[in-house]
Order: sequence, then structure tokens, then C-alpha cells
Amino acid sequence: MKILILLFLFINLTVSLKSQDDSVETKLNTFMKIPFGETYQSVKKMKTNFESDDSYPLLDCNDCNFGKFNGHIMLKFNTAKQFYMGYVSLTPKEKNLIFELYDDVISEITKKYGKSQFNKETFKYPFESEGRKYATISVPTSDVSSFWVFKSENNDGNSCIILVRIRDDFKVSLTYLNQTLYESDSKKNEKKQNQDY
Repeated sequence: MKILILLFLFINLTVSLKSQDDSVETKLNTFMKIPFGETYQSVKKMKTNFESDDSYPLLDCNDCNFGKFNGHIMLKFNTAKQFYMGYVSLTPKEKNLIFELYDDVISEITKKYGKSQFNKETFKYPFESEGRKYATISVPTSDVSSFWVFKSENNDGNSCIILVRIRDDFKVSLTYLNQTLYESDSKKNEKKQNQDY
């Protein structure tokens, strides 16, 4: 029975991905017009308003535009100094407006990439059914997120993702990640660390 349910869910996800509107993008190759895999030095020249830290290849901007939003943006690079992750942190005008900001972000991303494949909204007791109504109390113990997955062009099992979530400190965070560049770097670091044993 479990296999039938999983098969049904997989078929529905596949059909929904294939039936997405042609106007939505089905690939994630860039973040803020920066191609994943771009070198640190090249991105540093493109994003002159970002602060840099050459000791750990990272570019940072505390008050930057991200579409119609304004927030903190970080660009992360792997040990080969290739761009692999963009991170955005947005703060609502008031804590009780956190869900309005989250919904607005989700709406904007959905316009470009279609509906997210995974959504989660979990509130702990006593807010299970009214977490959004009591945001200033429920958010620190809630789990609210949406997730988009973009398969790689060569179907090697790797992908790019977008994760949007509400953090417990009343911020909406967005993570754009190229999993291929991240995982290859993680494997190199793990191999290096294992040499110590």
C-alpha cells in the first residue's frame, strides 16, 4: 500500500512539473544574474557594492535590493572559488507581518519558477491550527518553508534548489544553491579531513 501511495505522489509531481506554464523557468542557472560556477574575482568585479573577504571567498551586502525586496545578501564560493550559493535575509517591518512577507516572497518566486514542489507549515502546541494568527508567539517554534528543485541538464542526480523559510528570529531567508558545486566541495573537504585519521 505504501508503495502505491509513493508511486501516486511521484506521478502527480511528475505530471505537475510537466504541465507547468511555459512562461515559468524550469532551470536554475543563476542567482542575481550571476551564473553558478562563476569565479570569485569575476563576481567581485560585477558586484562592486558588495563587501569582500578574500581570506574566505565571500561577498556580502547588508542593504541590497533583491527584486522588489531589500535585505542582507551573501554570495558564497567553494574552495575552488566558484560561486555556488546565494543567500538572502529579509526582515518584515513588524514581527506580526512575517507571514505577509513570506507569502509575498513565495508569490514572486512562483511567478518565475512555478509552484514549489514541497511546502511545510508546522506549528507547535497550542498553535497547531492558528499559528499564522498568533505569529509573534508561534514563529520561534514553527517550521514554515517552501522548496523548489531543478534537475541538472545531464540528469546526473545533482540539482539546484531554492529554499524559502521563516527563521525563528522573524526573518525570511532564501537560499539558492547549486548542489553539484556544493557537494563536490564538501567531498573534497571531507577527504582532506579524513587524512588526519
